Amino acid sequence: MFQEINKLQAFFQVKIDFFYLIEDYTENAYYTSTCTYNCNGSIFLGVKMLYGQLQKKYGVEHVKAILAHEFGHCVQYLMGWQELGKRRELHSDFLSGYYTGRVYNYTGEIMNSLYEEFSSMGDPYYWDSEHHGTKDERKCAFLEGYYYAKENNTNVQLANNYGIQYIMANNPCAVRKYKAAVQQYQTEIQRRTLQLEKDIAENNVGSIKFKAKDDKKYKIVTINGFGQQVVYPLNQPYIGINQNGQRVNNPPISEVIIYPISANTQVPLSIYKSNWFFGDRLICQFSPKICRNSTVIISFDKTSSYTVENLCR
Repeated sequence: MFQEINKLQAFFQVKIDFFYLIEDYTENAYYTSTCTYNCNGSIFLGVKMLYGQLQKKYGVEHVKAILAHEFGHCVQYLMGWQELGKRRELHSDFLSGYYTGRVYNYTGEIMNSLYEEFSSMGDPYYWDSEHHGTKDERKCAFLEGYYYAKENNTNVQLANNYGIQYIMANNPCAVRKYKAAVQQYQTEIQRRTLQLEKDIAENNVGSIKFKAKDDKKYKIVTINGFGQQVVYPLNQPYIGINQNGQRVNNPPISEVIIYPISANTQVPLSIYKSNWFFGDRLICQFSPKICRNSTVIISFDKTSSYTVENLCR
């Protein structure tokens, strides 16, 4: 047990006090930010939970994943996450899966046992403040963390940020479920890129450059030629697909260049100021006409002030 605790501390770069807990009623394990000296909190593992897990096949592996889940709460505390409830728990499930994928090479049978264990921790009490997520949500969050670890050679910080975006999407089973659809979309993007290159070569179509004049978070929202909404985030990290089809966490950028198929888009382009509390606020919306072989430059800031250069009249 203590070898595993030391391994978890080294992996997550935290220091905790560890205790066994004798539960009064139900099996339990939890994290608290309170600790004795020069540490980042305490983790309590109930002896009833420990005994119950050790009666199961692969129970030792279950305990390791449960401890990793509690270490996930320690990471959340250090990053200042005060929110309780479902999203916090699913994020810890994701970090537990990430730890499992990075540190261990389990067989498919062991992983299936772990998936089912996290599924069993789910509950249907949606309106309860202590709701931790449904069975599918908890299983999927752990699964997504595991696959993120296997598909990406990243550190805990990047995994933590990706996990937040994954949970905030509010549909935590969608990534795996719709992986084929994502690949189809990427294939279509490649087809459109080739078509765009041909169109540019033959028709000298220009481009549109959006530039944020401050470090606030924005979204450029438009509709592509297939009627699908496309979002380009500015000044915020975002999840994308690399050339190998793997999901990666891209660093923030302050400007983005869009190459419309047509010189006169006839499609509205919207700039939103992003805010996690108040939601997205519309700064401006327009359908610019692009001069051939030129770039329309649109600069803006949070005050809804914007300038447009090189616009065809």
